[in-house]
Amino acid sequence: MTRISSVRLNGGERVPFANHTAYCVGTGRVSLALHEEYQKQLRRVQDLCHFRYIRGHGLFSDQLGIYQERKTPDGQVRVEYCFTYLDRVVDAWQNCGLRPFLELGFMPKALASGTQTIFYWNGHVTLPKDMKAWTDLVQATLRHLCERYGIEEVSTWPCEIWNEPNLKGFWENADKEKYLELYRATALAVKEAVPQMRVGGPAICGGVPGMDPGFPHLLPGQPSAGRFCQPSRLHGPNPGAPGPVSVPQDVPGGGHGGGDARFPRHHRLLPGVQRPADVHHRIQHLL
Repeated sequence: MTRISSVRLNGGERVPFANHTAYCVGTGRVSLALHEEYQKQLRRVQDLCHFRYIRGHGLFSDQLGIYQERKTPDGQVRVEYCFTYLDRVVDAWQNCGLRPFLELGFMPKALASGTQTIFYWNGHVTLPKDMKAWTDLVQATLRHLCERYGIEEVSTWPCEIWNEPNLKGFWENADKEKYLELYRATALAVKEAVPQMRVGGPAICGGVPGMDPGFPHLLPGQPSAGRFCQPSRLHGPNPGAPGPVSVPQDVPGGGHGGGDARFPRHHRLLPGVQRPADVHHRIQHLL
């Protein structure tokens, strides 16, 4: 695999290029890791690419079976947790040299306050009907992972709350206030269970109007809450200050040349890159 250590900007300046593509790989839904064929393919990919972390949907969806509700003979509801499948998933990832990048979602069916789901495997995407039951689930899961893998190890795993809640498919009505309610309760629960764990989000979908990532004001008295957002390496006229983003000439479609027709021209790409850079500048004192 060719490693690019620098790129040439449209002004002719060559600057260092920090390639973060090997930091994390996405994997669809978490329960796929229970399949032998998946594990073989993942080992082959990892032999070639050497990713550090792996992130998938559906940690708390019913396919993994962590959250269980049982009725007692007297009609009471008893909550139980089963971590058997979760342990098999994490073991499989670690056997490939990968660490989990925990995405806390979706909602177990028995805890969901509504009926909206996403994907054919029915990931529930509504608030919990009982926030305390949800945070208990989050904390029980993290504490189990600490018991099995060690708190020092688990503390190195990034932890993210939900996935793309600015999309109506992933979060009912893309309701910002309801997501912030979930974020606040969940982030505080994570930090109580594993104080050194980096907890962040939202992993919003770019190019879609909706949530402003300036939401870190949500946690007064906890200026960072251990977030894992890092300073951008986008270069404007003055790196670290807001301004237009420069385009590398060494990539297809970059610079002022014709570029490769398979890629969008840079003038169509820049608005999608510029907004995150500007947002980061506004909130970097909180990180």
